[in-house]
Amino acid sequence: MSIFDTTSVKPKSFSPDETIASLNDAFSNDQGRTESEQEKVKTFGEVLSNIRNDQDEQIGFTFRDLCARPATTIPCLVDPLLPACGLAEIIGEEDSGKSLLMLQLLGAIAHGENSFLGLPINASTRKVLYVSTEDNPDAIAVRLKMQTRMIATENAGLLYGGEMEPDELKDKIEELLFSIQFALVVIDCFGDIFTQEGNDAGKVRQELRRWQGLASKYNTLIIIIHHIPKAKHGQAPDKTHALGSGSHSHKVRSQLTFCIRNDRHYLVATKNNYMSRKEKEMAWELEFDENRLTFSATGKRVPKSGLGSTKGTSRKEIDWEALFGSDIELQRKTINARLKENGIQSGDEAIGKAVESGLLINFKYGCYKLQLSNFPDSMEAGNLESSEE
Repeated sequence: MSIFDTTSVKPKSFSPDETIASLNDAFSNDQGRTESEQEKVKTFGEVLSNIRNDQDEQIGFTFRDLCARPATTIPCLVDPLLPACGLAEIIGEEDSGKSLLMLQLLGAIAHGENSFLGLPINASTRKVLYVSTEDNPDAIAVRLKMQTRMIATENAGLLYGGEMEPDELKDKIEELLFSIQFALVVIDCFGDIFTQEGNDAGKVRQELRRWQGLASKYNTLIIIIHHIPKAKHGQAPDKTHALGSGSHSHKVRSQLTFCIRNDRHYLVATKNNYMSRKEKEMAWELEFDENRLTFSATGKRVPKSGLGSTKGTSRKEIDWEALFGSDIELQRKTINARLKENGIQSGDEAIGKAVESGLLINFKYGCYKLQLSNFPDSMEAGNLESSEE
């Protein structure tokens, strides 16, 4: 048969398992190599395998060693949002519910639930830790009682930072990590663990690298809660919106953005090294239960580009006293509904401006009342724009 005659030659097809097995054989087989070549391969592998970190853990590997590992997918704590190990971040506007969402996630893991917002949980342990530098234990207790309906668990713990200096707080967290294997540690918030210039990219990156190293050392996921600047409120979510330096999105493996638009909450993976670009363009729509302080997925996915402020051609004056009428306090969704009736489409932006200027008080989550002592006869919505019919 001629070597050019392919009519009687049929290529052999391999199943995935057979392909992997043949690759493993190839990696482990020295047949065909000279003694000198075998010695070089072994010497190179030995040199790499002897490179260790301060904890005497191997950090050098040949590609053959890596391919022999059983992992075929990136381990995720919440698939596909959060990796099982490393540093992540959730950012968003003030009063958007970031802390509540993270407490709900901690509770889901601690109680052994299989999913979070409809996404699979793959936790190696049920132990979780919430580090609060803002709310004291009593404030956290009230939230937990509403979220869990008085169901207590010893799998979740609180570390109250209070007036601790950042280095002291980090040492306390490491003490706990050394003694207990946690699936997740949430730190609320970045502004209290980093007290230097927030716009200094080098210093921000160095600080985030410290926490990334801690997560890697103890094989856990650390999520840091952070804010976005007021200038970005109402804009479509973007990974560059973290308050201060853009180094945040450069250093974290996963960055989530949480926002409210017209009484709906939206969760967006604005940075994720393991998700496709198409997947990151879509936000998860969530519904908020004001009685239980919990979120649930509606099942809808919407483009994140559509979550920017509604643009129009005219400004509207808002008579807040008339809008409240005889009501002493109003829920955000009620305010949004009344604003819509008056032609104001970007209600969340209007509420944010009113709070910022002292016209409204956010005295509890999602609930507002008038600050009459600061009230002028009327308020122009500044740069607030609405669409006209």
